[in-house]
Amino acid sequence: MANSMDPRLMDYLVDNFIENNIIKTAATTNPWDMLLLPNGRKLCERNGLVFPEMPTNPRDTEGRTRAEGERKEIIQHAISNGTIEADLDAGHLTPMFFDFRHTCGLPKEPRRIIRDGQVDMARNSGVNIGGVASVAYGGNFMGALVADSLDVPHATFRKEKENTFYSPLVGSIPHGPNQRVWGVDDITASGDSSLGFVNDVRAFGGNIHDLSVLLDRGEGAIEKLATAGVNVHTLFNRTQMKQSILKSGKIDSGVKEMIDDRF
Repeated sequence: MANSMDPRLMDYLVDNFIENNIIKTAATTNPWDMLLLPNGRKLCERNGLVFPEMPTNPRDTEGRTRAEGERKEIIQHAISNGTIEADLDAGHLTPMFFDFRHTCGLPKEPRRIIRDGQVDMARNSGVNIGGVASVAYGGNFMGALVADSLDVPHATFRKEKENTFYSPLVGSIPHGPNQRVWGVDDITASGDSSLGFVNDVRAFGGNIHDLSVLLDRGEGAIEKLATAGVNVHTLFNRTQMKQSILKSGKIDSGVKEMIDDRF
């Protein structure tokens, strides 16, 4: 379920996202930033390249300098092919990288637009919302804003660690069939992590059937969550985001072609 946001507001938000490195493209990515990523090896493997090993002897400065230089060339090669690291955990590659966790650091006006967009989706849904739960960590900032605006409790889940005895739930989940939980996240793609979040909420007795996000990448999340009885409400869809990015005038023609082909 898409939200009817004014296209001018979408353009304004995307402009702020690019300015504040929330949206990154191959044109704005510094190769040196990617040299020491834990999944640099996956990046190379996906491009048919051999990832140079650092020497085990820390005193071998010549060997380390040589390896870093080779890594830089590899990363530059990957970027010239239109690929950047999109998911640092899985090593996925994409022409666009969205880091909406940093929306909390935006200037006041774009933050207000994001808050109002998320709150409007919740209020216009017709759902009797008794609490808000957000997906860590990208959804936490927006979830807190939505909960505060609706004057309901907010909850999230910390990542579980071995040999700990505290609950993964932070906050409180309302119970009862008439106390619905409204889910908030920043982005959906395949839907796997969103479905895991929904299952977590339900495991703690929450009645959740709605999830609002800034962007759906159109990679199956809406369909997957629908099978679990969850409606996805989006502020942007992939086509709208792409149009605003291309209209921004802040990316070069090569990246425009790459986005047009692959995003």
